[in-house]
Amino acid sequence: MVEDMLTDLGAVVVGTAATIAKGLLYASTLAEIDAAVLDVNVREERIDPVARALLKRAVPIVFATGYGTAPDVGATSAVVIDKPYTREKLERALNTALARH
Repeated sequence: MVEDMLTDLGAVVVGTAATIAKGLLYASTLAEIDAAVLDVNVREERIDPVARALLKRAVPIVFATGYGTAPDVGATSAVVIDKPYTREKLERALNTALARH
């Protein structure tokens, strides 16, 4: 669903990761990442290692969560959106994260 929303917004989705391991692989190997939308919990694992890897590359992050807060990984420019969210909320969050970067 998120991939569809992003595509509707004109984004090119370069990777969808259903595990932390795959997210880490993408975060360290994909050449160009303009921004990332990260679910705070993936299969009951915290997304923190992936977020840290992306932050090292200065990639803007949007955290999607049902808990209302982002992980404490030093992502001061990250944006948090509460689930469930709409395409419009996702668009605003991405624009804000990109502008803060």
